[in-house]
Parts: sequence; C-alpha cells; structure tokens
Amino acid sequence: KTRNYIRYGLSLLKEKDAPSITLKAMGRAINKAVAIAEIIKRLIPGLHQLSILNSCDFLDIYEPIEEGLDHVEIIRHVSCLCLQLSRYPLDSSQAGYQAPIDQYKMGGSFVDETNKSHNISNFQPQLSNYIPNHFGNFSPYPNIIPVNT
Repeated sequence: KTRNYIRYGLSLLKEKDAPSITLKAMGRAINKAVAIAEIIKRLIPGLHQLSILNSCDFLDIYEPIEEGLDHVEIIRHVSCLCLQLSRYPLDSSQAGYQAPIDQYKMGGSFVDETNKSHNISNFQPQLSNYIPNHFGNFSPYPNIIPVNT
C-alpha cells in the first residue's frame, strides 16, 4: 500500500539518515509516486526535489495461432518518472527542480481543494496496492531507492 512506501521513505530519511531517496515509476503508477513524494516532502521539511520524465519503448510480439500468418509487432510508448528527494541542494538549473516547501506556508497541516484544513498525521491516502520491484530501473510499480552520495 501507499502508506508502506511513505513509511519506508520516511525511515530511510529519518532513521537511516539517507542523504536522498529516489522514487521511480512508470505508466499509471506515476500519480502514486508523485503523491508519495508530496506527502514525504510535507512530513520532512527542507527536501529538494528533482523530477525527470522519460519515455520507455516496449516491443510486444504476437505469434500467430494459425500457420501461414505473420507475427505482429507493436511498439508501446510508456511514460517513466524519476523523482529524487534530497536533504541537500540539487542542480537548480535542471527543468524538473523544485525548491523545498516554505515551512511557514505548511504550518504542520495541508489544505485540500475544499479549503478544509487536515492534520498530516491523520492523513491516510486511499490508493491502490502496488508492490515494490527492486530488480530493474523502471517498473510499473512505485519504487523507492536510497541514494548514497
């Protein structure tokens, strides 16, 4: 669940003192990774963010069931996102750089679209289950990777 990714990211940054973490996602999992990054940024003030958006190509090959037919090849283009959250300043000349959120604007709570104030500690996102995949650069699931600098 998404809250497990949030807890894992928080534990890396708070308990294990990781200088930065990277969230990687592709396809429909991108919005979940962005939500995770935004929640972590609000729970740990002063995090710099660098977002890199790419496109990955997948070649699907379909073999015919009947003899005499050709196989079909289809190339799919899937969006890939890499979000780096760092305690230390990142390259601000990059197009995807975001400076830390002003602590005075946060005030320990966030405001949703209806302007109702919520306490962050009571916030539990209702998002789909995604399991981590630690075997590749990009996967269809959100992935949090500690970065040693």
